[in-house]
Amino acid sequence: MESVPWGERVSIYRFGGNSGQGRLTFNICYAILQKAAPTLPRRLMRSLPKEYEPILHRQAVGYRLRVLAMLVSRSMAARLGQYEITRNHWVVLSCLWQEDGQPVSQLSQMLVQVGGTVSEVLDRMEERKLVKRRRDRNDKRVWRVFLTERGDQLFDVLPGLSRDMMEQLFRGFSEVEKSDFSRFVDACIVNLKPDYRPPCCRGKRDVAPEVKHVLPPYSIGYRLKLIYMLLSRRFNELAEPYEITAPQWHILRCLWNEDGLSCSDVSDLVAQVGGNLTAVLTRLEGRGLVSKRRDQNDRRCSRIWLEAGAHELFEPLMQLALTIQAEVFQGLTPADVGYFSQLVERAIANVGDPPPDPEG
Repeated sequence: MESVPWGERVSIYRFGGNSGQGRLTFNICYAILQKAAPTLPRRLMRSLPKEYEPILHRQAVGYRLRVLAMLVSRSMAARLGQYEITRNHWVVLSCLWQEDGQPVSQLSQMLVQVGGTVSEVLDRMEERKLVKRRRDRNDKRVWRVFLTERGDQLFDVLPGLSRDMMEQLFRGFSEVEKSDFSRFVDACIVNLKPDYRPPCCRGKRDVAPEVKHVLPPYSIGYRLKLIYMLLSRRFNELAEPYEITAPQWHILRCLWNEDGLSCSDVSDLVAQVGGNLTAVLTRLEGRGLVSKRRDQNDRRCSRIWLEAGAHELFEPLMQLALTIQAEVFQGLTPADVGYFSQLVERAIANVGDPPPDPEG
């Protein structure tokens, strides 16, 4: 069956409005269209509020921040990989270079903020003879973490990798633009986590300011990953009543913009913000929100299609996304957000497509 011409495409949301009868009519019409015209063009014509368009088209600066955070994280992981150091090792080492002997609880807080688990990380680092744990002399309930000679020596090498990463990220930026970018990032963090304060490290090593700013928790890479995690957690919190997670939202959002994408296309889009298509897609299919079908013209290709239930989530989840967007940019003017968006796009172009993530 041939695709429906552009001039005859159906405006799904013209059937009955938002009433219960309208939703029933929509479900019936959608089922008929899917069965009768499986090759219906991907873009379904909707009368959308203007503020929805950037979110659907992946232009929203919040989404682009997530993309940038993943690019920087993976690029840094590739640099660290040559020394068999992971990103979580890097966070722990950076904290201990600035203040050796920190309590495990403090390091745990630093790792949890960016998605790490302290016990597994410290176990592996002890196996590598990078750190060692000891009980506090004055409080046997407290374990502290200390650098070994090998871990301490990496201070001469690894900060340079972070400095190289920052130089790539900010290539072509003026000093004012670098400062503005950092200021906007900090504003987003505080908006999402008002009680956030980077720890004040007082170690035996006197770390120069030009080195300290490339080390977590002060580095731009760490702060971008923190925004990434805060955005995900905030979305999961608000979307809990709908039983939708952040990775599932990204798939639905892509398909709301262009239904019937190939599995490879959706996988690429999900990977940009850190997700695994197979696991997420299985859950969405299990809930009857999407279905995977063979392309009629190319049996080697599978495509992902929205089911009627997914369209019922469109309006509440779009409103939820707008709520988060308003929260993260609270206190910034539209001009500020536009300027920040331009800086983010330039940074994404600078980082480009990094090598494969060694942590999988």
